[in-house]
Amino acid sequence: MEENPHIAWSLLAELARRLREADSKIRGLALLDVPGRVAKLLLDFAPASPGQPIEKPLTHQTIAHMIGASRETVSRTIRDFQNRGYIRVERRRIAVANRAALKELAQARP
Repeated sequence: MEENPHIAWSLLAELARRLREADSKIRGLALLDVPGRVAKLLLDFAPASPGQPIEKPLTHQTIAHMIGASRETVSRTIRDFQNRGYIRVERRRIAVANRAALKELAQARP
């Protein structure tokens, strides 16, 4: 590392990125309700181009495991998001329809 300090800097940058990511996940689990956590997860996975489906197929069970909730609660939340027009579900693929609404839900409230 003394001979190649750029390796040390790269390692530190990667560790800092991972720490910020872990901190964000912990904050989300601690401060957000289930709809907020589902909204945050969908935004994290959603492609930048509007209306495009999330590449990774996400089952309600998978979402529940990722956010620490029950599958039933996630199913109700997904159905509610569909009814409100926040997301579209076609052929088991989820697409974000209203990014602003999901961002509002995903904001942690101190």
